[in-house]
Amino acid sequence: MLYGIGAVSIGTNALDANSLLGQNLVLDNCVAGVAFNSESASVSAMCYKNGIKQKVAERINQEMYSVTLTYEYLDWPTMQLIYGELAQNGAAYVPTAQTVTLTGTTITNTNISTTNNNVASVRVFNATTETFMTLAAGAPAAQEYSVNGTTGLITFNAAQTGQTIYYRYDRRYTSIESIGAGNVGQQFDEFNNLNLTAILSSSKYPEGIALVADQLERTSTPSLVIEGDKAVIQITYSLVTPPGRRKPFTLYKLNGAV
Repeated sequence: MLYGIGAVSIGTNALDANSLLGQNLVLDNCVAGVAFNSESASVSAMCYKNGIKQKVAERINQEMYSVTLTYEYLDWPTMQLIYGELAQNGAAYVPTAQTVTLTGTTITNTNISTTNNNVASVRVFNATTETFMTLAAGAPAAQEYSVNGTTGLITFNAAQTGQTIYYRYDRRYTSIESIGAGNVGQQFDEFNNLNLTAILSSSKYPEGIALVADQLERTSTPSLVIEGDKAVIQITYSLVTPPGRRKPFTLYKLNGAV
C-alpha cells in the first residue's frame, strides 16, 4: 500500500486590516518533504513489592508536536513564508557581481550607482593574476582601476588587456521587493501565527485524509543546504493546541465524506 503527501497549504491567522495587504493569506506550498514529529514525557508510580521498588503504573503527562517542511523548489511567495515576513517594495542598493575579459582598457556599466558613495562601493579582483586591484585617485597604473560615478565608467591600465576581471558594485534599484531590508520602524507583516492543511493519500484512500493544524508557531529559522546543483531549505513549526481541543491537529477522512 502506497502513501504520500497530496498537497500542503499554509495560511496566516493574525494579519488584519492593519497589515500590508489587509487580510490573511493562504499559500499552496511546493514541498519535497513533510515530517510530523512528536515528543512525549511520562510519569510513573512506584511501590515496594517483596522489598523491591517496582513500577505499578505509568501515564503520559506531556505531548509536543511539530512539523518540519523541506523545500527544494523555491518561488518568491514561499521565500516570504519561510523567512517570516511579507516582502516590501522600495528603493535599494543591491551588490551586483560581473566577470569580464578585458579586450581594451576600459569597460562601461551604466548600472553603477551614482550616489551612495559609488566609487568606494566598487571592488575589483583580477582573476588572471589572482590579486585584488587598487582604486586609483587618478589615471590607473598596472593593477589599479578608476571609477567615474557620473558616466558609470570603470577604467583599467593597458597592462590588464586580455585579463579576466571580476568586479562588484552597488546597483541602484528604484523599485525592488525585499525581505529583511526594511528599517525597524517600517511596517512589515511577520508570519508567525500560521495554520497548515496537508492532504495524505494512499491506495486505499485515494481521495485522501486531511490533516489540519489550526495554529503553528516558529521554533526555528530556515536552514539552507546546497547539495550539488540543488538548494534544500528546512524549517520547523510547533503545533499549538487551541483552547477546548484535545490535540493540536485534526484528522479528517475525505473518502466517503458527504
